[in-house]
Amino acid sequence: MLKLQIKKSHNPYAAAYKNIPKFAEANPNIRLDFVNGHFGYFYKFGVLTNGWGVPLGIKFFDLDFYKSVDKKDFNTPEEQKYFYDNASLKPVVMPFLQNLKANSNFEFKAFLGDSEFDSYDNFGLLKHLEFKKVFIPLNSRNQSNNKIGELEYNTQGIPLCPLTKEEFKSEGSCKGKNRSLRFKFTCPKSYRDKEVKCYHTCENPYTDNKSGRMTYVYPDKDFRLYPGVQRNSKEWDENYTICASIERSISSLKFNPCIEHPRTVNTITMSADLYLTAISKLINVILAYAINKPKYIRSINKLLKIVA
Repeated sequence: MLKLQIKKSHNPYAAAYKNIPKFAEANPNIRLDFVNGHFGYFYKFGVLTNGWGVPLGIKFFDLDFYKSVDKKDFNTPEEQKYFYDNASLKPVVMPFLQNLKANSNFEFKAFLGDSEFDSYDNFGLLKHLEFKKVFIPLNSRNQSNNKIGELEYNTQGIPLCPLTKEEFKSEGSCKGKNRSLRFKFTCPKSYRDKEVKCYHTCENPYTDNKSGRMTYVYPDKDFRLYPGVQRNSKEWDENYTICASIERSISSLKFNPCIEHPRTVNTITMSADLYLTAISKLINVILAYAINKPKYIRSINKLLKIVA
């Protein structure tokens, strides 16, 4: 008797992904990717803007980029997208800053991006490039990295109780003589009496200390958790709203008819279409400032109404 034994793949997604062509037959630069909840073949690019959403740099992701991030075994399509997006930061930022440094003395000190850029490599790169503040939310996929010693930290950089996973209370910053800046956190069930002495009301205390568990974190030691600004601060909330303007600007680029629905698979033509679209936005900025209407730098329709 012949017995057939079928082994189940430990990763069905990886098995299916392996059998799909990785690029379009008409153009190897048009690659298989997972975007907006579905698979497709795309000629991807990265756009760098300022806080007003004005395009400053464009980088197309060619075969060399995909070779540098080649990874065969993804567990989910979302993991694949995160992996590619995360790796796209360096090839977009580095050429722009090198060109900026060679031609001017202007420097950017703050960087804003979405959670797809959350990795120690990217935060290390931005610190090396001398960014003082980095507004990138922590990604839930990187939760395993949010641990220092025996304590876990949430996506805002706040330590969590080892027993209940409640957030520790922030006691603010402190800096003694000849000591680095540090932030103090205390047990979530701690309180202070009228004499400003600290006690706790935990039924199952993690420590014998009457004031409960407390810990200090040193921002200089972990730029990813403490990127020059606290994630749960007013400064963070006020600045991260800029992201909406940037997203709208990038969306207007992507939804341009010649980019959203290209009539060619020639990468030179598609690149030219995107560059011309970005140039038209820069002309819009120049005209808005020329007529002293800087509030219209992102709206060609309002600018045309003034001219009319």
